[in-house]
Amino acid sequence: MEEYSIWQEQTLAVMTAMQANVPALILGVPGIAKTAFLKAATKALGWDLYVFMGSIRQPSDIIGYLAPDLERRVTLELPLEWARSISDRATEGHVTVVFLEELTTVFPAMQAAQLRFVHERCVGDCYLGDSTRIVAAANPPEMAPGGFQLSPPMANRLLHLGWQEDAAHWADNMLLDFPAPVLPTFDAAKAAESRERWKGLIYAYIMGHRREHLVVMPVDREGRVDEEKASGPWASERSWYEYLLPCLSWLDAVRGISKQLYESVRERLAVGSIGAVGAEFLLWADNLDLTSAEDMLKQGSKYMVPDRQDRAYVELANLAIYVSGKKITPKIWVSAWNVFAAAADQGKTGTAAAAARSLASKARADLPPVYEQIARFQPLLERAKMIPKLDDDAAMEL
Repeated sequence: MEEYSIWQEQTLAVMTAMQANVPALILGVPGIAKTAFLKAATKALGWDLYVFMGSIRQPSDIIGYLAPDLERRVTLELPLEWARSISDRATEGHVTVVFLEELTTVFPAMQAAQLRFVHERCVGDCYLGDSTRIVAAANPPEMAPGGFQLSPPMANRLLHLGWQEDAAHWADNMLLDFPAPVLPTFDAAKAAESRERWKGLIYAYIMGHRREHLVVMPVDREGRVDEEKASGPWASERSWYEYLLPCLSWLDAVRGISKQLYESVRERLAVGSIGAVGAEFLLWADNLDLTSAEDMLKQGSKYMVPDRQDRAYVELANLAIYVSGKKITPKIWVSAWNVFAAAADQGKTGTAAAAARSLASKARADLPPVYEQIARFQPLLERAKMIPKLDDDAAMEL
């Protein structure tokens, strides 16, 4: 079994979040190189770094200063110079990491002011650009001067990543006066491919396995929001789609890491995105025994739908994703619809419905008609407006 260090695990998690452009919170005790690593990493990447200390700022510094435009008879929200500079740099192709330092020292009103900034990268009426990354660092509230817990809305806008000391790494690098860190590299094409696979798995988990896990707000025994637990990661529509999905996709795109390191970082990212639900999701995904899309196309009308509904969801979703990502030939098109027709004939129309809608959206004039197969899904596809509504005579002809 190949060994890896805590330092490798936690730095790979942070770099994956930065590559995926997911706002991340690095949480750990004081003095263990959270800020030092981020400064070294951005320097090695050639990115800009802007440190924003919210505890010594006012809400207007992040939401913009009100200024009248008398000619237009409106009031503008003007950003400070730092925000405009980052926005201008982004238009020139530069990447800036906005580092929210000591986040747990930020008082509640200032946390509220930062909500839109963290999620939408806006300061007043100034958009900082798609390339701008958001990274925060904090000590636990009980270790921070005048510490505050994160509000649930702020907590749910961040990927939570723990950070701890690694004595061996520190000692080795201390002898070398802390050289520039060795950073992972990523394959963007692999990330895009992996994103489709993870989308299918997330869809199947929610729709076919645990719908109640879509939103899991931590509550106490009386059913009230547990403020302490809600200041950490928890599952929501946002955190599933905007944090977990891109993080897992980009982790798959890291070049040259061991299976053990991959699995450890994957769990960090999953739990840091959606809380304990993340660990259950990964365990579920790892224990699926799936038929490949290639084999499903070979089986065609002879395809047998799995008895497990969640597995059936994944297989059919993966088939639609696989076909959509290829140059669709007439043979692939007909074979894929034969699979969906087989699923419908086995009483799984509802299970196959969403994937059938996705596949139907890829129809082209040069592909052969599949009227007989698609007829199984006619009412559903009509409601989705993916085929024209047919009258009774036309429907009978199908």
